[in-house]
Formats: sequence, C-alpha cells, structure tokens
Amino acid sequence: MPLVRLASTMNAYNKKFEAVHKTSDVATLKEMGESIFLVQCAPCHGNTGDGLSGKAEDFTKARTKATVLNIIKNGQNALGAFPGGMPPGMASGAAAEQSAKYVAGGCKGKAPAAFSVCAGCHGKTGAGMANVAPSLKGFDVKTALAKGKHGAIGIMPSFANRFTPVQEKALDSYVNSLKQ
Repeated sequence: MPLVRLASTMNAYNKKFEAVHKTSDVATLKEMGESIFLVQCAPCHGNTGDGLSGKAEDFTKARTKATVLNIIKNGQNALGAFPGGMPPGMASGAAAEQSAKYVAGGCKGKAPAAFSVCAGCHGKTGAGMANVAPSLKGFDVKTALAKGKHGAIGIMPSFANRFTPVQEKALDSYVNSLKQ
C-alpha cells in the first residue's frame, strides 16, 4: 500500500475513533489508557508503572516534599519548558517548605501564600499553563509525550503526534491513577 494511501486510511480511522470516543466516561478512558500504556509505555516504565527500578519515571509514587524541595533549590527543565525551564532558587526557607508541602500533597486545598511565586508559571491551582510550565497535580502526560522528558535517569523521546487527543486523555487518566 503506498504511503500516501496508508496515511489517508490512518487519518480516516483516527477521525472515526475520535468521534466514537470523544464522550467516553472515566472508566472507559482508564481502560483504554491501560491498553495504550501496556503496549507503548511498559517496556520502559514497567507493566505496573513502577519505573523498572529507576530505569524510568515511577508513576506509582507521588513526589515527596524532599523531591519538590530539591527541584525548588536546583531548578528543573525535564520537560523542556519555556523559557528554559525553572531556574534554581525560586523560593527558600519557609516559603519553599510551604510550597513543597502543597505540591507533594497534590495541590489540594487552599494554596499557601508562598505558592504565589510558583503560580506565576504553574497557575493558581498548580494545573500548569500551556507552553509555560507543566501541571504540578500529577504527571503531565500530554507535555511529556509532546516534548519528551530529560531526567536524572535518561531521556524519553518525544512521542508527538503518535496518539489522538482521546488516546492522550486516556493515557493521562490511567497514568495518574497509578499513584498509591
């Protein structure tokens, strides 16, 4: 089958898929996400999302306060955020402690006043802002797929345009359900 015809067939299938699944409920999205994860992500992240003993991101554990404090102190650009990532030393002392506790807790409840420094890029609720900074509420699947991820344990390549928007939503639903 010529490549142009194959691409046309795939585009038609993806349009149909999106139309059928655009209003899928949470349970269906999670199921779909698990299927995608097992095929596309498990080779590096493990069948249970545990990161294969440090080979890749462990989705089963939430960020700890200590991890967040380390990011605040040293900065980070694991997701290639604009412009150049989070610089080191954005907060210190009590402000860093309060913000780290809030982020490690999943950004639930009322944000401490100290979080206002973070909110400038990550949004008032920590949900992230497109093309600026990722969500702090869970693993930012959409950004990681689009940009890849550079971390202490290696580089995940970009998977941009590999998944439809519904598939990305399903994968996000499943990955963020793995936290214990």
